[in-house]
Amino acid sequence: MADVQWVNGLRARRNDNAPDWAITKLTCYKREFIDWLNEQPDDEVFLEVLRAKSTGNLYLKLDEDQKEYMQKVREDGLQKAKEIVKQEIVEDDIPF
Repeated sequence: MADVQWVNGLRARRNDNAPDWAITKLTCYKREFIDWLNEQPDDEVFLEVLRAKSTGNLYLKLDEDQKEYMQKVREDGLQKAKEIVKQEIVEDDIPF
């Protein structure tokens, strides 16, 4: 597992008295979060909200697995698109 990269400027917390459908509240410290976002190399930043085993507190971290997954999805889609473009179109199949 790669080193955990914490998300600066964004905090998650859960109110224990909240109903089940209220999952978490996020607090964004704008300058700190924008600075952290600007340090990220990609336009898409995937985050995970997790619960600490020791304290039960919520925290956020950068989701590198999702980033790698989305890159693979894009590459697979591009490959499929290239295969479709390579297919020969028979004139009889053209509707006009």
